[in-house]
Amino acid sequence: MISIGNITAGGTGKTPVTLELLRDLTPFRPAVLTRGHGRNTRKIVLLPRGDEKVPVETTGDEAQLYIRSARVPIGIGPERADTGARLLREADVGVFLLDDGLQHVQLHRDFDLVLIDALRPFGGGYLLPLGRLREPLESLARADAFLITRSRAAANLPAIVTTLRRYNPEAPVYFAWLENRRWTNLQGETVDAGELSGLKSVAFCGLGNPESFWRSIANVGICPLDRHSYGDHHRYTPNELRRLARHSREAGAEVLLTTAKDAMNLCPEFEAVADPLKVYWLEIGIGIDRREDLLARIERKIAASGNPLPRSGVILP
Repeated sequence: MISIGNITAGGTGKTPVTLELLRDLTPFRPAVLTRGHGRNTRKIVLLPRGDEKVPVETTGDEAQLYIRSARVPIGIGPERADTGARLLREADVGVFLLDDGLQHVQLHRDFDLVLIDALRPFGGGYLLPLGRLREPLESLARADAFLITRSRAAANLPAIVTTLRRYNPEAPVYFAWLENRRWTNLQGETVDAGELSGLKSVAFCGLGNPESFWRSIANVGICPLDRHSYGDHHRYTPNELRRLARHSREAGAEVLLTTAKDAMNLCPEFEAVADPLKVYWLEIGIGIDRREDLLARIERKIAASGNPLPRSGVILP
């Protein structure tokens, strides 16, 4: 059981990091356990192939990203121990990745990877609702490794590492950054990340940290005519999208830009509502320094739990 979590509310990049690890750990037959935040049911949903056609209302938007990009077994439910046990009966799973698992203490984990947002690392130092901390900083002691995300956008990395060392002197610290890879539209067409910079655009997103999307599009040379931010995991209604499309056309926009996560929450009518504007979402990845070292530590934990390493496994001495 590999947990990818954080100690603050809001986005730190857990889903794109989980997607990267799913690809790296393919030889171990990985699967995902996720709560399915934002869906309209609490029932357990099992996707043993990971490519089943299930509406976003039943799975939540993050699970839809795994369905589209990872194609691994997925278990969705608030009680993830029960969800995982059921998924094991239906799929050949060697290792579970627990999306947003640091606070899910009911479930044993073999490796806790804790993500820290370099731009908002410690939630203002206060627990919710005064700050953004989900639990006290002393909980950092549970981490097996730290991954500081958005590390190339911050200048305070040594101070962040010093704070982490105060609560956990042993866990290694790695640095990660977002990589803008390509734009995709509703027709499945793709263009390179920098190819839309010459078009007039309106950008919108529903993220826990919308600033991350604004920075991403700025990094590929896009200065939108307008930006619209909605709540995290926002499910877009036809009327909202109609107003957004009308405003964008009146502003002179040629395209609408959003995130891959938000694309999962668009209503089926949006393509017709937005016409003649095309809607593109940004496909991102995660770059990780000393990536092989992090993977080797995770693989050692997997091997210690009884899952044999593949022949290509990298092992630290």
